[in-house]
Formats: sequence, structure tokens, C-alpha cells
Amino acid sequence: MVASKKVLLAEGDRTSAEQIIARVEASGNRVALMGKVDAASVVEAAKRIKPHVIVLGDMSDHTQAAAAVRMLKSDPVTAEIPVIVIDQRPRRHGCTGITRLEGLQLESEDYFTKPLEMASFVARLDQLLEETSKPSVPATPSGAPAQIDTPIAGGAGWPQVAGA
Repeated sequence: MVASKKVLLAEGDRTSAEQIIARVEASGNRVALMGKVDAASVVEAAKRIKPHVIVLGDMSDHTQAAAAVRMLKSDPVTAEIPVIVIDQRPRRHGCTGITRLEGLQLESEDYFTKPLEMASFVARLDQLLEETSKPSVPATPSGAPAQIDTPIAGGAGWPQVAGA
């Protein structure tokens, strides 16, 4: 049996979160969901649960995804974790999102805008998950599997974060 991989999702929009969780879990992977959070909370969670991919969506404000990518990529513990940014369409309906070029210049592995084209997003996420080579359950020095960190919140069987 192939071990499932972990995705850390910071998404404050419940509908978007539910759609992403359903697609990720349909592929046999797991999602740890954080609601509207700030950049520091994402970095802290990434260090604790060691996800294979991080997806940054609707966070506490429009600057937090960019800040989170910069913090994640500058920290040696999280620098190698692929990051996908999902943002509102730039300057639409009063939203001051960033352009695709600006998103990719942040050093994220990919950048999508809402409304999310789910097939393209899932294809890219699956590609990044396949490229990750670290095992889902790391071995201890004795060779026995280590216990996976407790997830923050999320999909099936995981507690939901208030406000998510």
C-alpha cells in the first residue's frame, strides 16, 4: 500500500477548503486545515506537522500569503517544502491580490487565482506530491516508524478549527 502524503492548507473560505479537501482526500492523501491565519502560524504548523506540500489560500489578510512564502523559504526547516498560493483575482471587487508573476516571484512552486480551476490545481498538486521523496512516516533511529504529528484540523477524521 502506498503511504498517503500530508497537505497543509491555510484557507479561510469554507467552500474553497471543502472543495480542496475533497479532491486531495479522493487521491488518498490527507489535509491539515487551518482557517484564516497569519504567516507565522503557517510556519509554526509546517515545522510541527512536516507536510509534503503547503497550500496558501484565503489567510487573515491579503499580505499574509506572500509573507508566509518568504518565511517558509528562508527557514532551513521548511525551505524545501513546495508551496502553492491561491489568491483572489488581482484588483477585482476591491481585492488587492497579487498577479501570477508576482506570485511566482515569491518562490512559490505555483500560483492560482480564484475562482480556482480545480482540474489544473489538482494536477499540479499531484505532481508536487509525487515529486516529494520524503517518507510520510519517518523512521526512528531504531528503524521503527515514528508517530505522525497530530494534525491541526481538516478533512475526514480530523477536528475542525473554529472559524475555518
